[in-house]
Amino acid sequence: MTPDEKTVQRFYEALQRFDAADASECYRDDAKFEDLAFQLSGKADISAMWRLVCSKKVKIEFGDVRTEDGEVKAWWIADYMFRGKRHVRYKIQPTFAFRDGKILRHVDSASRWEWAKQALGYPEAVLVTACPPILRAKARKELDEFIANEKKAAR
Repeated sequence: MTPDEKTVQRFYEALQRFDAADASECYRDDAKFEDLAFQLSGKADISAMWRLVCSKKVKIEFGDVRTEDGEVKAWWIADYMFRGKRHVRYKIQPTFAFRDGKILRHVDSASRWEWAKQALGYPEAVLVTACPPILRAKARKELDEFIANEKKAAR
């Protein structure tokens, strides 16, 4: 296993333990992250997003960590209750680019439709699939509220 592959393994093992701090240590300060819900720049926002995910006790499975064409790839499965009501379990194909031993770019690819029909049901799934900015705006609002609540709790 290469050092970068070991970092990806460490990252997912940290998420399995709901340890967002350890997972976040795998990123560079200037990292970028993208998935169905977010386009984030900088370790601070990415770390907040993983703290949010860990606070929801998302169950993580992962495997097949490997290097292809200079990037580290794998698969992972997220398993959780969306908004406390709907069970979601879907497979994600991540791609990681590294610089100086830390994650510089992390892109999680998945089927927007598969996620939306589980998380939202019909007809909202059709709307979110057709108009991704709606999902991104809702996700960003949830992350901003989470960060604000963390700041209040720290006072």
